[in-house]
Amino acid sequence: MTEIKFSATAEGVELRVVGHANYNPGHDIVCAAVSMLVNTYASLVEDYSNVMDLQEMKVNAGEVIIRYRDVKSEEAADELNNYNAFVIRGSKMLQEGFPDYVSFTCLLEN
Repeated sequence: MTEIKFSATAEGVELRVVGHANYNPGHDIVCAAVSMLVNTYASLVEDYSNVMDLQEMKVNAGEVIIRYRDVKSEEAADELNNYNAFVIRGSKMLQEGFPDYVSFTCLLEN
C-alpha cells in the first residue's frame, strides 16, 4: 500500500509518500504512476527553492518528503498553489482508481 499525505497549514506545506503499491511487482503501473506524479511535483517545487524556505526534499524509492514554507513572492505562491492542486487531484485519482493500493489523506487549513 502506498500512503500519500498532503497538508497545507500555517506551519507550511508537506507532501509525504510512504510504501509501495505492490499492484504487480516488476510491472507495477500504480507505483509508476505515483512516482511520475511525485517526481514531477518535486521538480516543480524545487524550481522555486530560491524564493521559499525549502525545509526538506527527500525523494527516494518508498519514501518521499517534501516540505516548504514562507514563500516570498506572490507569483511563486500562486504557481505553487497550482502545483499543490495538481498533486492533490492526481493523488485523489490514484486512490479512486486503485483503492486497494493507494490511500490519500489531505489536510488543508486557511
